[in-house]
Amino acid sequence: MTGLALSSYWARGRWRRVGDFFRAGLEMGFSSFELSGLTGRSFYQEIQPGAFDIAAVHNPAPGEMRNTEMRRADVLLTSLNEERRQQAVAVARRGVEVAEQYGARVVVLHVGQTGADPELENELKRLFAAGQIAGPQARAIRQRLASERLVRARSGWTRCGAAWTSWLVVPPAGR
Repeated sequence: MTGLALSSYWARGRWRRVGDFFRAGLEMGFSSFELSGLTGRSFYQEIQPGAFDIAAVHNPAPGEMRNTEMRRADVLLTSLNEERRQQAVAVARRGVEVAEQYGARVVVLHVGQTGADPELENELKRLFAAGQIAGPQARAIRQRLASERLVRARSGWTRCGAAWTSWLVVPPAGR
């Protein structure tokens, strides 16, 4: 198989030993792997850098907080709370360090939330699934979301601004 990597997230609940997961992946034809933060710190302690081709690291890595916990606590690169945003930057930097340590070529980041009305986003998803994303109802929802974003942008600091500021400092200086 070329161009495909097996995520260590798939190992969750399937293997007690990390090596068993990697051997199973190789037996299935995968030559590369993604290290997922959801597998926890001990998972990374059992993997020796260079033992397997690590194509990607999925932030947070190692996973001290799950993505859902980070969202609930607003520890996001888009957080409007500077202290929490800085926590998210530290987590993302750790992911970059893990990627470098294991020779990964990619770091997958979940930037955060836009602050958009989740009900409107869910309605757009429903319309998309129903093949109605080009219809008048979807256009009206997109216009409403755009208006809400404009109001937030005029109010100053936005989640997009927070994400941009975070991105500027995630890669360690000099890289």
